[in-house]
Amino acid sequence: MNRDELHTRSIAHPPALLHCRSLAAIYPSEPSGGTWVGVNERGLALALLNWNFRPDSGRLESESRGRVIPLLLEKSTPRDAAAMLESIDLGRTNPFRLIMALHQERHLSEWMWDGDTLHSRPHTWTRNHWFSSGIDEAGAEHSRRSAMRDAACEPDADSREWILRLHRSHHPERSAYSICMHRADASTVSLTMIDLTDSRAQMSYAAGSPCLDHTPLKISLSVSSATPS
Repeated sequence: MNRDELHTRSIAHPPALLHCRSLAAIYPSEPSGGTWVGVNERGLALALLNWNFRPDSGRLESESRGRVIPLLLEKSTPRDAAAMLESIDLGRTNPFRLIMALHQERHLSEWMWDGDTLHSRPHTWTRNHWFSSGIDEAGAEHSRRSAMRDAACEPDADSREWILRLHRSHHPERSAYSICMHRADASTVSLTMIDLTDSRAQMSYAAGSPCLDHTPLKISLSVSSATPS
């Protein structure tokens, strides 16, 4: 996951091993405590994107989107996390898309809050990409999907190195529309990767533009399945 931010935004804290009630979790955090990506000891991985799908969707945010993931990381299963999400009062929260994954169950789902209604969509356990932009979401989606389709033809497609190259990509040029984003007032400020197996979760976090190839901070967590209730 790339994170694009205005240059005036406060610098985030790097990932740390934290506790969400009784469950250990790893996530980077805003100075206010929220986050945009995380994983817990049950292997539940979550990522949140701003959703700028309509010109009039902006509002004065009084409840940070960043509070959502730490609440969901308290839960062991996608079903319980979904129930928690549905219980949160989102009325004063700007639109977002939340991606939820659990490796052991091959679960992948997308939750969409449009400012009025919360929707969900299941996905198959295959390669997927989601894109967001604060200036032209449709244009960024078109450009970045084009880069993804071209990259899919490469012989090592789906490998870890391939994913890293994709997140560093300036295809077709370094701009507000490239996956590694650069514009006058904003840029990609970090790259976060979660590697999951049935017994281990590792988060790799590199602060700065991914194209500069920073050495990532890596934190691991043992994963165990939830006990059936």
